[in-house]
Amino acid sequence: MPQVSARAGDRRRGGRRGGRRRYVWHGGIGHGDLHSESLPDRDDRGHVHRRTADDPFLPQGTGAPSVAWMARTLVLIRHAKAVHPEGRDDHARRLADQGRRDAPVIGRWLHEQGVPVDVAIVSSARRTMETYRLLATELGARAPDPVVSDDVYYGSAGDLLEIVRALPPETSSAAIVGHNPGIGMLASALDDGTSLIEATRMRAGFPTSSVAVFAVDGDWATVDPGGARLVGYAVARG
Repeated sequence: MPQVSARAGDRRRGGRRGGRRRYVWHGGIGHGDLHSESLPDRDDRGHVHRRTADDPFLPQGTGAPSVAWMARTLVLIRHAKAVHPEGRDDHARRLADQGRRDAPVIGRWLHEQGVPVDVAIVSSARRTMETYRLLATELGARAPDPVVSDDVYYGSAGDLLEIVRALPPETSSAAIVGHNPGIGMLASALDDGTSLIEATRMRAGFPTSSVAVFAVDGDWATVDPGGARLVGYAVARG
């Protein structure tokens, strides 16, 4: 199983956001926001922090959840195909023509599969926001407004996992629209291995316009690597 790194992402796409981070959700479903804060890597005496039993990147067990035990839905989406102009800031890259055709197919597939989305957390990059705007048109009137996050843009798989764990407990379904390598690594790490056909396809690569749907038992805060069932996977092409 791929390891989920606790180190913040070192993105070749445009910068570094170093150090440990904590994510906190403020507000409710449909009108909330995601906030993060840096955590020190060393204590006041200069000692490096070591992971402890309550480290959010270590398995948390299956203790009693804060709300009724139930299956939740987590959707992980990689943005649609984008252009690669010379000299253009990575954050500002727009979707290519192929990507603009593919993105609505993601939303159409989710709608046809009956996959709900209560909360959508979207990287602040132009190509991810364009992807969500186009796919949301296929989700119908219930498509939530996106929560736009720099942390999804810069985040490693470990950062994205912590964002999942910070989701409000009343949320039954959530989507994250992000980038490789983080989004694909998180999808592979969460998979419990029970869906062999879908998992084999997903592990062969997580190309643009990939969408993986997981069933999560229990509270978001207890999600661990290997702790979600892959129930659907598709690569949208328009």
